[in-house]
Amino acid sequence: VVVSGGGEALLNRELPVVLARARELGLRVHLYTTGFHLDPDRCELLDEVARLTRVRFSIHSPQTRTYDQITGLPARLHGLARVERHIEALVKRRDQLGTDLEIGIGFVAQAANVAQVGEMADFAARLGIDSLDIRKDEVDVTDALTHTQIETLRAQVRRLRRQAMSGDLRPLEVDLGDELVALANGEAPGRSRTSECLAKYFRPAVSPYGIVGALGKKIEIGRDEAE
Repeated sequence: VVVSGGGEALLNRELPVVLARARELGLRVHLYTTGFHLDPDRCELLDEVARLTRVRFSIHSPQTRTYDQITGLPARLHGLARVERHIEALVKRRDQLGTDLEIGIGFVAQAANVAQVGEMADFAARLGIDSLDIRKDEVDVTDALTHTQIETLRAQVRRLRRQAMSGDLRPLEVDLGDELVALANGEAPGRSRTSECLAKYFRPAVSPYGIVGALGKKIEIGRDEAE
C-alpha cells in the first residue's frame, strides 16, 4: 500500500489507525511525505511510521533558503530544520524499536536546486538516510533548465555515479531517474505530451501544507475561473 498523493498524508489525524490496520493485515506500506508534520510528540504516529516498510521524504534542497523557495514556506517556520529534526527522531525511534524501516529522500532536480545534487547526497548521508532517489522534473512543472544548468546537472550526476559505483557513498544507496541516466550518458531524452492537462476536470490538488488549488502550474484557466 502506497500512502501518497492528493495532499500530505500526515495531515490526516486518523493516519496512525490506518497504518496500524494495514500492519495488522500483513501489508507492506510505503509512505511519501514532506515530513513537515511528523511531530515527534505525536508518539502514536511516530511509532506507526517507524514500523512501516519504507518512508520517502520529499526534500528538494539541503539549503534553507532554496528549500523555502521551492516549498513556498515562510522563513519564520524554519521548514528544513524542522524536517531534519523529524527525520532524526524517526531514525532514533526505528533503532529503538529494531524495525526494518527503510528511510529515503526524494529529490527533484530543477532550476532552483540544480547545483545542489552532490550536497544533497552529503545531507542524506549525514542524516543516516538509507536511499536517495534523484529525478529530473519529468512533468515540466518547474522552469525549464538552461543549457548551462543542464551541463551543471550532468557533471554532478556523473560525479555522483562514480562515487556510488566506487562505494564511497555506502551505506547510502543512490537511484537516478531515467532522464538523468540519459543525461549522464550524453543523451538528450525527448518526450511528447498532449496540449491540455485533462486532470483539471476530475482532480483538484491539495498542497502538502493543506492549501487547495488547481492541479499544477501548467493548467490554463480563464480570468473569471481564477477569481
